[in-house]
Amino acid sequence: MNYTGISHLDFRYSYERQEYVLIDFNARYWSSVQGSRAMGVNFPFLITAFSLGIPFEYPEYRTGYFYFDTTAFKTMVKNLFSKQKYPVKFGNTQLRHVYKDPLPEFIY
Repeated sequence: MNYTGISHLDFRYSYERQEYVLIDFNARYWSSVQGSRAMGVNFPFLITAFSLGIPFEYPEYRTGYFYFDTTAFKTMVKNLFSKQKYPVKFGNTQLRHVYKDPLPEFIY
């Protein structure tokens, strides 16, 4: 394969063949790219800067949590009624994007 660019690859280990086997190739960013951004790593910016030869500093990343929209909403509601609180920050969810532009949620 002669491919250059962003991709999301899924591998599974084959006990029969005793090796990892590529089972899926997607020429796009992975679904958790927003989570990477929330933790301080902006992959779209990095690949663009690298491709254009623009100097950039390697990002400092942090560890934490990122929730997709339905899980974030359910967890926030759960926090209202539960003694145990889960670490959900609005900025570390897809809900902030839904809030800014809700139309794609209704179309998709």
